[in-house]
Amino acid sequence: MKKKEIELKKFEDEYMIKVKGGKYKPSFANELKEVFDIEVCKYPTTQKMWLEVMENNPSEFKGDNRPVETVSWWEALEYCNRLSEKYGLESVYELSKSSEGTLMIKELGRKIVSPDKANFKNTEGFRLPTEVEWEWFASGGQKAIEQGTFKYIYSGSNNIDEVAWYYENIGKFDDASTQDVGLKSQIN
Repeated sequence: MKKKEIELKKFEDEYMIKVKGGKYKPSFANELKEVFDIEVCKYPTTQKMWLEVMENNPSEFKGDNRPVETVSWWEALEYCNRLSEKYGLESVYELSKSSEGTLMIKELGRKIVSPDKANFKNTEGFRLPTEVEWEWFASGGQKAIEQGTFKYIYSGSNNIDEVAWYYENIGKFDDASTQDVGLKSQIN
């Protein structure tokens, strides 16, 4: 195995989980949508992960295991591309440097397509989830459908205290800030 392959395997083992795909009707659509089997990060990108790739930490609430915050959507796309390059994968996003900012998707074989035409199964590197994928993950995916828990009020539970930090369970309101990832129940 090459060094980058070993490093990628270590990253995947530490940070990623496999999510089984399936079909469902998203809250914003009138027809069934399909999500393919995919590997995703188990937690939001931490400040440690961001710093290793981007060499800066713009977060207000500092802590290696806290989620990175105060980054733009464009910066998140750039992070995905740099993370892909770090591990020898073809980056997914073709980002323009113009003031308007345009986004194209690089499918394998260097085919460049608009996001609405992209088949993300034909991409290799790290990327942000689509809206359909995001809702699938947050709802618990195929496993939640099989367990009858797909329509929880919150992502993974009907009890917000089990799955989220908010002002009432953080402590003093003045101390409200982000918390380390992985301290709450995760969606199985």
